[in-house]
Amino acid sequence: MRKVLLGCLSVAILLVVLALPSGFPSATLEAQANDLPEIVSVALAEEPTNPYYRIETVTLSNGDQLERIAINGPSQPPPGYELERAPVTPPVGRTADAASLSVPAYNWVFGCTAVSAAMIGGYYDRNGLPNIYTGPANGGVMPMDNSGWPKWKDGTGTTYPSLPLAASRNGIDGRTTRGSIENYWVAVDSTKPDPYITNGWTQHTWGDAFGDYMKTSQSKYNNPDGQTMIYNWTGQGKPLTCAQMEAQNIAQNDGSAYGRKLFYEARGYTVGDCYNQRTDNDAAGGFTFAQFKAQIDAGHPVMVHIKGHTMAGVGYKEPNIIYIHDTWDYETHQMTWGGTYAGQRMYAVSVVIPVRPATTGPTISSLNPSSATVGGAAFTLTVNGTNFVNGSTVRWNGANRTTTYVSATQLKAAITAADIAKAGTAAVTVANPGTGGTSNAATFTVRAATTSSRVYMPTAMYVKTVAPTGPTPGFWRHSVDSRMYFYVTPDRGFVNRLAIQVNIDGCGRFIITHIVPEKITNMKFAFGGPFYASGTFSTNTKAAGTLGLDDYDLRQYGCGYVSGGPWPWDAVWLNANQPTGIEVGGVNQVMSIEATGQPPAGQTFVIP
Repeated sequence: MRKVLLGCLSVAILLVVLALPSGFPSATLEAQANDLPEIVSVALAEEPTNPYYRIETVTLSNGDQLERIAINGPSQPPPGYELERAPVTPPVGRTADAASLSVPAYNWVFGCTAVSAAMIGGYYDRNGLPNIYTGPANGGVMPMDNSGWPKWKDGTGTTYPSLPLAASRNGIDGRTTRGSIENYWVAVDSTKPDPYITNGWTQHTWGDAFGDYMKTSQSKYNNPDGQTMIYNWTGQGKPLTCAQMEAQNIAQNDGSAYGRKLFYEARGYTVGDCYNQRTDNDAAGGFTFAQFKAQIDAGHPVMVHIKGHTMAGVGYKEPNIIYIHDTWDYETHQMTWGGTYAGQRMYAVSVVIPVRPATTGPTISSLNPSSATVGGAAFTLTVNGTNFVNGSTVRWNGANRTTTYVSATQLKAAITAADIAKAGTAAVTVANPGTGGTSNAATFTVRAATTSSRVYMPTAMYVKTVAPTGPTPGFWRHSVDSRMYFYVTPDRGFVNRLAIQVNIDGCGRFIITHIVPEKITNMKFAFGGPFYASGTFSTNTKAAGTLGLDDYDLRQYGCGYVSGGPWPWDAVWLNANQPTGIEVGGVNQVMSIEATGQPPAGQTFVIP
């Protein structure tokens, strides 16, 4: 019996050499031409606990032993596990003990491993590798689910969704020739020769579907419809890398890692890490929960294999929960690391990291809001810029904040009340995962708290002798007493009503309102204490207030000392930059002054 099996395998290997489809890498042909190990025996490694997988021990001519697992996960979820499969809502982005990536969720078609590859590939297509999917759907960006493509029926009348990134099909995404479905599919679990063989068709050229390179559902590679092969070391938890697969002459048959590597390379990308590895619950030294977390934190989904099915790992929650997309719906589910899901125990992972093209890294152009008042409540900060990816993290003074990816030009971050508990500034940056770089720093201002006071007007105005022609309206230092004065009119004339409004740029209003009940000549105001305001004139507007009001209402909106100061009373202050053509005074007119800063605590405006 063993000799017969060996003969079949030898024929299969010969077919690999003679009948590779157009586009298969020449490096594989060269490897087979070299003196590489050959399979000398295959034995069942364990009795399957369900019909969806088979594990075999493969002995090579160099004495090495590999474990070959055939996974042909069910097209529908096994009954009886509805409670375990209840959808969950993972946190968006990262929190202190959890993280998730925005990975598409697709329904089963062609094979669970190919669908999981499409989910992970779709994530990369949406995050810096746009050449993975180049079809017309969703503006050329791989959709978050596959509901938008039409369904189809196979020869048995079974209906399936379409997913061109897993398996191409005539009529989908503008295709006008046979694809993966027409050439390789008969019916789920079918072991019949592929349709292109029985019909004498020429295979389609590979290029746009993961399943082709993974050999999913291809009878030539001994895969019944829906099945994909995975290789690991026998009895060992160490990774089986793609380079080792080539050296052991089994790379052409491994779908979960090496097949995905071939796809990414066909799309123009290089591949970094590339391996299969049993998990630590199945083999000592195997892939751990900590390693899974590290992949997610670096912005890389993980292909997760259970004994009978393949899924996409998209997040985690401490101490031992992983979030998954299980190929049977568009929801997120969870399972315990090392445990079972839908009655099937965790077995292995496949890690294939396509390398993003070199970019300039993220940049920040603006923050919204760009300031807040000290002691305020927690809020959502919008960060605008460029080159953001799913997995980008907003940092507040270097510390990560929970971040939601909106698009390549916008992120949202959760800023806590503790972050704005003290007045000052914070440096906001964006870090892309892995070696994606860190942005420039944008400044967020935390303003001083709001205060309020009332200053009462004395019975008489203070009058100083000035030059006969009078000063230009505005702030001036008097030559005798060195106080700062604000003159309303250049001729020291009178106004019936006056309101002065000081606008503080970017942080509210600093309002002084005064309605003069009678005509007052040589009107001027003197300020006591260090002077922190500065500004220029703006356009006139109508005065506001109640006629006859006899005091000043001072409302201070804290901004910090934005433009410097304090300046002593003998500081030189000139109106050289004042706009021309400003008319100040007259009935029901107001002078607006753009200003920054505020008086220090305990200081007030006074009328001498």
